[in-house]
Amino acid sequence: MTKNEIYMRNIFMILSAFFIILILYIAHLMASFLVPIFIAFFTAFLLQPFIKRLIKANFPVWLATLLVISLAVLIISTFFFIIIFYSQKFLNNFPGLLKDFQKNALVVIDDLGKLEIIRSNMDPEKLKVLIFEFVAKINFGTYMVSTMTKTLSFLKDFMFFIIALIFILPGMNRISGRIIKAFPDNSFKINKIIYNIMEQIQKYIFVKSIISLIIGVIVTVICLLFRIKYAMLFGFITFLFHFIPYIGAFTSVSITVVFSYFQHHSLIVSLIILVTLSVLYAIFSEILEPKFQGEGINLSPIIIFTSLFIWGYIWGIAGVFLAVPIMSGFNVICENIEVLKPISRLISNKKRINKKKKSQQELY
Repeated sequence: MTKNEIYMRNIFMILSAFFIILILYIAHLMASFLVPIFIAFFTAFLLQPFIKRLIKANFPVWLATLLVISLAVLIISTFFFIIIFYSQKFLNNFPGLLKDFQKNALVVIDDLGKLEIIRSNMDPEKLKVLIFEFVAKINFGTYMVSTMTKTLSFLKDFMFFIIALIFILPGMNRISGRIIKAFPDNSFKINKIIYNIMEQIQKYIFVKSIISLIIGVIVTVICLLFRIKYAMLFGFITFLFHFIPYIGAFTSVSITVVFSYFQHHSLIVSLIILVTLSVLYAIFSEILEPKFQGEGINLSPIIIFTSLFIWGYIWGIAGVFLAVPIMSGFNVICENIEVLKPISRLISNKKRINKKKKSQQELY
């Protein structure tokens, strides 16, 4: 490679970095508009295989699309309205739960205060004062108004999501033909990149959704067996948070275990739930999910972890859920464009890159 080529390549990389930063800044400003569209886009990835199956079964394209969209909207709407119902029930009982939290927290502090190691390092009475101050600062009226505002905002975004899904899904099967017409010389390469992105993200979302749903149902059953209130809500939290790598499992398990302790005030029950949920996550997340994912999302753990914070800052909680699919798509694009291949090597999982090289060497 000549000095001129190296120089031009470095300029291109610097300009690309500035361009990416600019895109992220614009994405942050347009969050309320872009988030429902991106969620609809990734939902369309999940639903497209079902449309293809119906078309193969001799259903007309328009009928297959209509059936899948109608069924998806019905399932998603029912699911979310059940969760909103349970969340509202939780909010109505929130003042009572807060009093129980205060009462149980004081009991825990009294129990811990009996231990010499705790008594020598902290003042139990100061902790009690801090808890009273914390509870006193919670303005339930303001909290309720804020929650209702967010619920209305969510419903508005949900309607926007449905509209976006109706427009995106029918057009996905026509992308290939339109690219052939628009870029006849480079259509094969562009279609290959799009196919790889769709295949990887579809597999990730499908496997992740099934595993998350199974874990969510099992957690709901466990909560019902231990008579934990709002079992359905904890099942939904588990389902939702399982989409967040690393952080999600820890957060959902912590919420469930802490709530179980403050409800039953039994360390044994909480430990049993903690061990059960930890084993459950270990089996599904560490054994079954990687087995079904195969190559899956070829991203290094540090990139996944960093992208959660970056997209979380840009789009809030929605960005945390969308971070991995977005970065996966970006990685596939970098893998297939010569100039961007160094970026792909930086953000890809090195173990999987080495496996690919070994398999290619075995072929020769």
